[in-house]
Amino acid sequence: MSAGEIARSLEAQDAKFSDDFMEQFHDDFLTQVQFITLFFVIYITQKEFTPHHLTNQ
Repeated sequence: MSAGEIARSLEAQDAKFSDDFMEQFHDDFLTQVQFITLFFVIYITQKEFTPHHLTNQ
């Protein structure tokens, strides 16, 4: 295997790693955004429907 072939092989592996990493990061990021959104929806709905005499307002 020549130096050029080794370099191309390493570049291909690196590109695949980058793609996999970005895909995983993207999935994790979306999961986190969904979790935060869900948290806020639950928080707001509970605040909305809690009788006011039970809150400090």
